[in-house]
Amino acid sequence: MPGVGISDMVTLDEYDSYYYDRTGSAGLPVLRVTYADSRETALYIDPRQGVIVRKEERLTRLNRWLYHGLHSLDFPFLYASRPLWDIIVILLSLGGIALTATTLWPGWQRLVRHARRIAGR
Repeated sequence: MPGVGISDMVTLDEYDSYYYDRTGSAGLPVLRVTYADSRETALYIDPRQGVIVRKEERLTRLNRWLYHGLHSLDFPFLYASRPLWDIIVILLSLGGIALTATTLWPGWQRLVRHARRIAGR
C-alpha cells in the first residue's frame, strides 16, 4: 500500500479473531500487517508463499461481529469450546419454539372466536 505507513506487524502462530478456521486448515504461521490508513486495513500474508490470504478493514470487521457473530454464534470463546456452543444453540432454538408456540395459541383462539362470530350472523 504505497504512501501508507505500517502501524503494526506481527507473526501469528495462533489464530486471532479475524484469521481463523474451525477445522484448523488455514495455514500458520501468518504475518499480520496493520496499516495506518483510515480503514485500519490489516493484511494477513502467508510467509511461505508470499501471498495475501486475508484482508480485513473496518467494514469487514463489523460484518464479522454483527453478521457472522450474531447469525452463527461465531465468537472465539464459543467456537473453541464446542459443547458450550451446542448447548447455547439448543437453548436458543427451544426458546424460539416456545415463543412461536405461545404466539400461535392466542392467534388460533382469536381466529376461532372470529369464525364463530361470522358463523353466528
